[in-house]
Amino acid sequence: MKPDLQNKKSKTLDKPILKAPSRSIESQIEEQKEYDNSENKRSGSLILILIGIIICLILIIIAMILTPHSSPSITEKKIQESEKNIIISSLKKSEDIINNQEKKIKSEIILEVKADEENHVDELIIKEKKEKQNKKSEFKKKQALKLKNEKIDLEFKKIISDTLTALDKHQYRLASEKLKIAQLLKQSDPVTKELDERIKAEVKKTKINILMKKAYLEEKNEKWNSALSYYEKIQVIDANINSILLNIKRTNAYIKMDKLLNEIINKEERLQDDKVLEKSKKSLQYIELYIEENKHLLYPIKQTPKLTKKIKTAEKIIKDASIIIYITIRSDNLTDVSIYKVGQLGKLKEKKLNLKPGIYTIVGSREGYRDYRKNIKITAKDQYRVIMVVCRETI
Repeated sequence: MKPDLQNKKSKTLDKPILKAPSRSIESQIEEQKEYDNSENKRSGSLILILIGIIICLILIIIAMILTPHSSPSITEKKIQESEKNIIISSLKKSEDIINNQEKKIKSEIILEVKADEENHVDELIIKEKKEKQNKKSEFKKKQALKLKNEKIDLEFKKIISDTLTALDKHQYRLASEKLKIAQLLKQSDPVTKELDERIKAEVKKTKINILMKKAYLEEKNEKWNSALSYYEKIQVIDANINSILLNIKRTNAYIKMDKLLNEIINKEERLQDDKVLEKSKKSLQYIELYIEENKHLLYPIKQTPKLTKKIKTAEKIIKDASIIIYITIRSDNLTDVSIYKVGQLGKLKEKKLNLKPGIYTIVGSREGYRDYRKNIKITAKDQYRVIMVVCRETI
């Protein structure tokens, strides 16, 4: 009977445990451990009961063996037979109890397994529903994002198209404003970066062209200082334009020549001084030589009529300043005559003088009369001019 019990127990223990197919390996190992522990406890209880029954039987058998008797009587035989039947009956009952206990344990295990399976199925259903919901939510998000990106793309393309149109029409401010909107939609898009550089380049080019036109116009009008200021502004915008350096050099040359000519023309009376006259001659020679040697840099002489006129005027002033003018000073022989920068002439009736063109201050004085004072400009046209100096107004 003992082997049968062990076989049944081993069959019970060796029965495979149903598991949810979708469980992880770690959860399955954990459940298997729990199941093994409960099974071991139940098996231990059955073994203890069985051992107790076996010990009782062994004790009964030992007692019967040790009890002295000669030859059993019929009554004793019956008693022994009865006891034997009782023992057998007890063993059968014990076996039945054990079998029932095993069946009960098996049914409990089956119920537990079924319950676990149902719980796992519920968990799987809930998990599957959550996964479906998450997938659905993720899909909706992706769709919304896709629609948003498509809308942004369409708006971006339209703004870029408007920007290019504004660029073609040279509407740089409008193009820049459109591009700023495009940059807000797509900050890192290479198209916006390229367009930004293009707009800046076009704006820069336009500014330079406008300043260049103004500078050329000023040069045409021979306003060299104004032209230079425009070229310097262009140089600030872009210092790598070689032609600007050449233009600056040309305008500076004209500015210098114009300054030298103005010193001769605007203060011709200074040429009465021989040193000033000599300096003016050298200045004029420098201008004429510079024009001759720098034809590659300067404009043709026909394109600078104001400069040409100034050169001719300076030439005439220098020429006139070198001429000796013969004049005659007449008085009443009572008036003291003097000429600044010439000297005291005293009382005279007539005196001839050799003067250079210029402005002279003549003063006549006589006791009891108001002084005679007059600034006289002597030019080449005043050759043989007669000047009267007499004090007539009494005090």
